[in-house]
Amino acid sequence: AIEAERGGPEPVLIDAGDALFPSALSSALLAETTSAAAVVETLARAGYDALALGDATLVGRLESLEGLLDAADGVDLPVLASNLSCPDDAADSCGQGIDGRTADSALISRGAIEIGLLNLLPGALDDALPASRLAGGELTDPAETTGAQIEQLRSAGADLVVLISNLDTEDSAPRETLELLSALEGDARPDLVVSASTGHVVSMMRSPGDGPPVVTARPGELGRVELRQHEGRW
Repeated sequence: AIEAERGGPEPVLIDAGDALFPSALSSALLAETTSAAAVVETLARAGYDALALGDATLVGRLESLEGLLDAADGVDLPVLASNLSCPDDAADSCGQGIDGRTADSALISRGAIEIGLLNLLPGALDDALPASRLAGGELTDPAETTGAQIEQLRSAGADLVVLISNLDTEDSAPRETLELLSALEGDARPDLVVSASTGHVVSMMRSPGDGPPVVTARPGELGRVELRQHEGRW
């Protein structure tokens, strides 16, 4: 939830990753009669603004992943995968695959505030996925593109940039996320980081160099973050 001030705009609701797996609820539903489309439609009815593509969903059952992407497109719910890209020589095939149905970023309006959203997946996943899964697309190294994407969101009018990180596993958390943040400076830094896969490590901390706060998206739980501006910073 992001608010400019108490009593301000409605909150922004984000699924930080793996809405389908390994969520106990959705896994149970999908094992019975409920489709991935029904899970996404439920999120849309609940008022979600964006859904981050998580690594477990990306490598999970292909029919569930495709069902999620099709349903999200039908309800106008952006599915974020910011470092999933189409090389020029694979643009035709890639555009019909996962990358053609995901978004690099989203810009959400709340009152007078524009909130930019990004979601990062580990580039190492590229080697673990069958080529057909990405249909010619590839997961790039987040360090190569993230700063430029954040600056583009600010140029597009984002007052607040939220970076969702699916970079870490429980074993690596929060190392990969903090290493990325340490390489970002100035306007290329996000204002808030929502870190998935770190539920047993930390609930909130500061990133390197007095950087943005990092908060945990605990698996299976609904968390709330309330932000206010103070002396030009969130």
